[in-house]
Formats: sequence, C-alpha cells, structure tokens
Amino acid sequence: MIGHPLATFGHTQGNPIWEEMFEVASLRAPTFILSVTLSEDRNLTRVFAGDLSHAHQAGLEFVTTTAIVPVPRKFDIVVSTAGGYPLDIINIYRSWLSLRPAC
Repeated sequence: MIGHPLATFGHTQGNPIWEEMFEVASLRAPTFILSVTLSEDRNLTRVFAGDLSHAHQAGLEFVTTTAIVPVPRKFDIVVSTAGGYPLDIINIYRSWLSLRPAC
C-alpha cells in the first residue's frame, strides 16, 4: 500500500494506509485520541483530543492550513528535511518516500 498515490501526507479518504489504520482503531469502542502539533522550534501549537474521527479531522484541517504548502507544479527534484534530530533519522521507508515523484 505504500506505493499508492494517495498514501501521503494530508490524505485520509482514499489513502489505503490511513483507512486500514482507522478501521483497526475503530474496532474498539469508544475510541479516543490525543494528538498535538508542534512549531518549527518544537513548541506546542495545538492539542486535539476526543473522538478518533472528529479530533483527527480537526488536526488534519489545522495542519493542512498551517504546515502544508501547495506548489504550482511538479518538480524534478525536491530536497526536504523532517525537522532535525531525531525526526531526520533515515530508514528505508523514509528514503523511499524521499525518492517518490513530487505530488
């Protein structure tokens, strides 16, 4: 599923990885999550807590408007960072994501 074109940041509906994780998490009721977002300097910016579906959707909407930047076209090469140690530790999964064509 990792090669699916919607298995990427900011996509839930149609993302087979997210949909499977949501399905498994929903097998247990009630479901509750506590998620946070961080600024560039790793300060807490928001807290999302409550029902799995609603809290996750609120977090996704916040991140989509504050951390995802649309680009006007696809690029041949993209150089990016995961935000510094320990987030920038490279493994096979992250290496593969880095080599994917720009969306």
